[in-house]
Amino acid sequence: MHTDEGTTRFDDLFHQLGHPLRRRVLRELAGADATDLATLAAGPEPERARLQLYHVHLPKLAAAGYVEWDPDDGTVARGPRFGAVEPVLALLGEQGGTLPADAA
Repeated sequence: MHTDEGTTRFDDLFHQLGHPLRRRVLRELAGADATDLATLAAGPEPERARLQLYHVHLPKLAAAGYVEWDPDDGTVARGPRFGAVEPVLALLGEQGGTLPADAA
């Protein structure tokens, strides 16, 4: 079976958007060039979110090139491939009222 690079990247993009914490990171960076782990983990279970972000979600996003993050100081910035996700984030934002509550 032949898979072209565009399809692979598209599939990867939607995989990255498949988890609410990764969407939170990407949405936060859509509105700012950088943020920090504490801001991203804010919510009802901040310690759990911080651990998941640190050990799972930020490494995945960094490996895909969507973010750059420094685990030592907790900073998270737009990565070299962030531009590929911006149009999808804009679409999710525009369609927020018609999508399930945790999608946008």
